[in-house]
Amino acid sequence: MTSLQRVTQAGALPACRRRPVRLAVAGWAGLIVLAVTFGLISEPDRRLKLGNVPPFIGHARLVPPGRWVLPAAVAVLLVAVLPVVAERWPWRRLLPASSVAAAGWAVVLATTDGWSRLWTPLQDPWEYRSTLPALRRGVGPFLETFTTALPSYSTHTQGHPPGPVLVLDGLSHLGLPGAGWEAVLVIAAGSSATAAVAIVVRRLADEATARRALPFLVLAPTALWVATSMDAFFLGVTAWGVTLLVLADRSRVVALAAGLLLGVSLYLSYALVALAPLALVAARNRARSLPVAAAGGGVVVAAFSAAGFSWPSGLTATHAAWAAGVGPIRPYGYFLLADLALLGVLVGPAGAAGLARLGDRRLWPVVGAVLLAVAVSDLGGFERGEVERIWLPFAPWLLISAAALPTPRRWLAAQAAVALAVQLVVLSLW
Repeated sequence: MTSLQRVTQAGALPACRRRPVRLAVAGWAGLIVLAVTFGLISEPDRRLKLGNVPPFIGHARLVPPGRWVLPAAVAVLLVAVLPVVAERWPWRRLLPASSVAAAGWAVVLATTDGWSRLWTPLQDPWEYRSTLPALRRGVGPFLETFTTALPSYSTHTQGHPPGPVLVLDGLSHLGLPGAGWEAVLVIAAGSSATAAVAIVVRRLADEATARRALPFLVLAPTALWVATSMDAFFLGVTAWGVTLLVLADRSRVVALAAGLLLGVSLYLSYALVALAPLALVAARNRARSLPVAAAGGGVVVAAFSAAGFSWPSGLTATHAAWAAGVGPIRPYGYFLLADLALLGVLVGPAGAAGLARLGDRRLWPVVGAVLLAVAVSDLGGFERGEVERIWLPFAPWLLISAAALPTPRRWLAAQAAVALAVQLVVLSLW
């Protein structure tokens, strides 16, 4: 009998071990209810600037029954099939299949509002695409003037380094212009993180644990924003950067690639610097490859600096734009709670239960590093709301704790139910 079979057949937890799980799920649900309740009380005064379903940014709606039949059917199929596939398929087939399944789940959820939903959020005027005309003068002038011209750029460009705009410009130069190709990029990159995280779990723990984690990585509520947000691309870049860093002891080329990806991530989102503890955990016991990875990151920093963009100056300019906008208007106390509630939605009840159940010391450094990153980001108060997408690069690393849960189909069904419920009643801006 395999390890996966033993865990699956173990059935219910003993009473002494069920109590922390129940408390964790109750706390998860209570946090979300509290954030929604206080949000609805505060929003009539327009203090939150989110929409009418805080803490989500978006609007309340109810999807007609005919449009949720397909995602519900796909959810039932995945709940039934994923544990079996994760147990029996060869590892090399399982990884790409899991990423494809994750992409399919994200697309099915998004297209309850029609196929155009895959690219229309990326065309909104506050997105990065609106800043592309600034690159007509060339990449050099764009980077040199990025911080001074920041107030004239779109909202999302103001909140980030120039990397996302450069990525879109690069797609255009490759002959892949338009929001449709951008959607392909973000879905492919975000979904590929499923395989990347599983590789890390296998390397730091064992294959049986990675196989137990994979269904939860596929059927996660994170899928709600993978198909419609550029942050899914950030997720893919950081996940593979960390994965290559874990594998870096085998090759200096791999170490260099890890450093390059993690260096690039700094120029995609300022929030990703908070994942530095995760990178340090990934680099443990890899003293020989760490200098090579650091050199790769240094190359990226040097290239942007030589081109005229200073990361600290960019962060300062972004903070000034945030301070001149909605940031100070949104109450710190509420979003201290609400941002964590939204992270709870992303990881679902299985994520909360897994954290309470996780006893694997091999995985706690990873989970602990990400919890530290979340705590620093939340307490800093720089991100007040709109974090459904910002938490994307953080959430999968917390979801690996769900590998500790018995009776996986029940928890997978709960994960799918959360994703479906949010999709059916909230029209997100992403």
